[in-house]
Amino acid sequence: MSAKQAKILCCGDVNGNFVELIKKLTLTEKKNGPFDSVFCVGEFFGDDDDANEKVINGNVEFPLPTYILGPANPRLSYLYPEDSIEFSSNLTYLGKKGLLNTASGLQIAYLSGVEGTSKDMSTFDKSDVDELLIPLGTHIGFSGTDILLTSMWPAEVARHSHNQPTKPPAGSVLLSKLAAQLKPRYHFAGLGVHYERQPYRNHRVLLEPARHTTRFIGLAPVGNSEKQKWLYACNVKPMRRMEKEELTAQPPNSSEFPYRELLEEVAAKETLLRMNNSGSRPEGSQYRFEIGGEDGGGGGGQKRRNDGGGPHNEHLKYGIVIITIANFFPEILPSIVFSIDLRHENARLRPLICALPVCVSSNITVFGVVAHKKWAESHVLMSQVD
Repeated sequence: MSAKQAKILCCGDVNGNFVELIKKLTLTEKKNGPFDSVFCVGEFFGDDDDANEKVINGNVEFPLPTYILGPANPRLSYLYPEDSIEFSSNLTYLGKKGLLNTASGLQIAYLSGVEGTSKDMSTFDKSDVDELLIPLGTHIGFSGTDILLTSMWPAEVARHSHNQPTKPPAGSVLLSKLAAQLKPRYHFAGLGVHYERQPYRNHRVLLEPARHTTRFIGLAPVGNSEKQKWLYACNVKPMRRMEKEELTAQPPNSSEFPYRELLEEVAAKETLLRMNNSGSRPEGSQYRFEIGGEDGGGGGGQKRRNDGGGPHNEHLKYGIVIITIANFFPEILPSIVFSIDLRHENARLRPLICALPVCVSSNITVFGVVAHKKWAESHVLMSQVD
């Protein structure tokens, strides 16, 4: 192994099986070591309160520096302090979320718990994801993290993959967004089964500069009855020490990015929800469009400057809709043009619901036109505005 590489182990849910974990780590270190550290994803503590107390009081020694995530079960939240802490010389609780820079040069992002709306330590929400991403926004030339550790799986991680998990667990849309933004080279998760997904690309071939690939690895619980793999060893060379050609080398079995369609759909629904709640066009809309007819109107597709007011023609039965989506994801095609035929009054929102998930980018303006009387053909133009 090169001296520039970090040799690490990653473990699935321990669930209080400390004896079996320590036995396996001791054997692995003796046979294949030395390892720098062990990272445990999923649930670490179990139902035996006495055994849990021995661990947090430092009465149990681990053979390697071991780092754990927070609880996924609210019943076990009482075992964890608010901030990171060393339970013993070789056992460290990382905290609910954060970034860890190791002595070997690795940058590791982590987020504990399951997606939810409560403020319990065992759950996370959009604010937690945003807070984790904020520090990275200040890094000039940020291209990704070495490793991402999460308790649960991201949603749709197996999309576009030739190999599929035996029993796909429930996934988190927020973790899909997090993985899309962080672009980890390795993503480890627990609370599920063993699944080593084929690497996926973080760029669109021929449309964007080449980026590194991501390997998602789901790990089974320690001592599971199905004998699925729960301990994974790997050598990881820190990104900061890699040449661009080495970093962006594409494995021959690489697949497409799995989260694109999901995040486009989510972004579109969020935009429609904001519009419905505000009752007005989002900030950034510049024009409204009209389709003329025999009863008046602005002429065939005449463009008018947006003055913030409503439709000026009483025959514009459904009004005019202009939507702006900004600052989402840059992985989408720069422009898509299509048309939808509106012939029923109850189809008022359908063109937007169908259209928006198609294209979401860093700065995209979506124009949707719904005109007067019995029918109108709606042309929806999505174009990137930089």
